Amino acid sequence: MGRTYINENGFTYLEAMIVVIMIGLFTTMALPAFENIIARERLKAAARTITIHFREIQQLAIAKEQVIKIVFNDKNNSAEANSYLVKSGVTIIERKTLANKIHIKLAAFSGKELTFNTLGNSKPGHLELENSRGDNFYVIVNSVGRVRTSNVPPAVP
Repeated sequence: MGRTYINENGFTYLEAMIVVIMIGLFTTMALPAFENIIARERLKAAARTITIHFREIQQLAIAKEQVIKIVFNDKNNSAEANSYLVKSGVTIIERKTLANKIHIKLAAFSGKELTFNTLGNSKPGHLELENSRGDNFYVIVNSVGRVRTSNVPPAVP
């Protein structure tokens, strides 16, 4: 006669429920940190998208041999808040609106507009973007037209 072995290794229902509850608690505690990370990454992505758009506008000014302006609207209570216009003379080429929950905190360009001349040069300045959690990110343009992003505010001369 053969022997029959019964495997009694395993978890009880109570042990399994305790593990599920602990996983739920850890997830609940970690969720705000993940939300902060996601909000910061969305802000960075918006700044990079604007940087790419500014570079495209700069190249358009060089290619068409025209002065092209970017006019900012940083009024938070306006119907057109968080947007900017791209203009050639008085003609509006396009209107860009920022992503949801990201707004222009400060457009530090003379006259609230960034102008690229026919050589791609501009007056220096920066755009300060802010998300709903108060994080800031900057799009910085220098006098030769170099456009870059940074999480550090630019030095004021």
